Amino acid sequence: MCSFAISFRALLCVALLGFGGFALAQVEGAEEQPQTVVIVQSAILIVDSERLFADSEYGRRIRQEVQQESLALVSENREIEAELTAEELDLTEKRGTLSPEEFKPLAVAFDEKAQRIRAEQTAKANEILSRPDLARQQFMRLAQDVLVEIMRERRALAILSKDTVVMIADTIDITDVAIERINALIGAGAE
Repeated sequence: MCSFAISFRALLCVALLGFGGFALAQVEGAEEQPQTVVIVQSAILIVDSERLFADSEYGRRIRQEVQQESLALVSENREIEAELTAEELDLTEKRGTLSPEEFKPLAVAFDEKAQRIRAEQTAKANEILSRPDLARQQFMRLAQDVLVEIMRERRALAILSKDTVVMIADTIDITDVAIERINALIGAGAE
């Protein structure tokens, strides 16, 4: 019985050494051949929806347009502020030469004008600020077909947003594949 245990262990050692040599040969051979991407079949896939939008050509275009529109609005606001300041100074100078009855309508008109302009500029700023959210919603509608196609290819039942998952295997994250395909399909898009 003792000799059986020794011979079994020896056989096991020889087998493991042989398997180790086989594995080493596989690794050495793999280094010479180009890497292939392994597509994992999983019932659940993960997508980083923020990065999907932000790193796509479409998302980069929206970000650039919003930055340009914001800078234009800042410039416009500076010009308006300079005009209103000059008008206010002129009104202040007139205050000393006009009677209260003559001055009051001018002051009320200036105040109404300033409030109207402030409301208009606030509306413009709000429109610029809401644009990325609206664009993200439109983008996700456009990207839906690509995500469904990836789901079918991988035989998945669901795609979860990465921000709702505590821990994942990188092999089920399809964000990069989706960005590549979306860029090919819609590019920077046009609204």
